[in-house]
Amino acid sequence: MLAQLTLSAQIEREMGSAGFFITYFAAGIFGNILGGNFSLVGLPSVGASGAIFGTLAVTWVDLFAHWKYQYRPVRKASIVSLSPCEVFE
Repeated sequence: MLAQLTLSAQIEREMGSAGFFITYFAAGIFGNILGGNFSLVGLPSVGASGAIFGTLAVTWVDLFAHWKYQYRPVRKASIVSLSPCEVFE
């Protein structure tokens, strides 16, 4: 929840509410569809992990696209790298 709150708030400020809404739901839908391809038969695929990792991917793309404009980009990259660890706990 902490990763979702911090990453989502930052990306929503940069993208705007409408753009973030579309990105978040598209990542969630496609994450569940693609995750269903690799799950066991008869087990439902539920949760927001696809949407959270979609937000994480947008954060990485934004970080690398604007690397020279970021304040302390290496520190930000290390924080973003640790965010998936919070998702699995």
